[in-house]
Amino acid sequence: MAKINFDAATKGNPGISTCAIVIKEDEQHYTYTHELGEMDNHTAEWAACIYALEHARELNVSNALLYTDSKLIADSIEAGYVKNAKFQTLF
Repeated sequence: MAKINFDAATKGNPGISTCAIVIKEDEQHYTYTHELGEMDNHTAEWAACIYALEHARELNVSNALLYTDSKLIADSIEAGYVKNAKFQTLF
């Protein structure tokens, strides 16, 4: 099973945002960074999650554990829904 770590950083809120992801599967490690543009910190965390999952799909990862420091993302994934309408389209 793969392990996917992702995180986003925002300078200001809203502000310029960047994300980084690490995908580990077996003995392979893949690291990616991406400039996300200007957005708030919660949107940046969602964008980082989507970016991570897109790369996992490109690597044919079928099962993975996701690791994030974002309580918003973790709670939403565990619950299977998003309360805030702003983020529902991202979920």
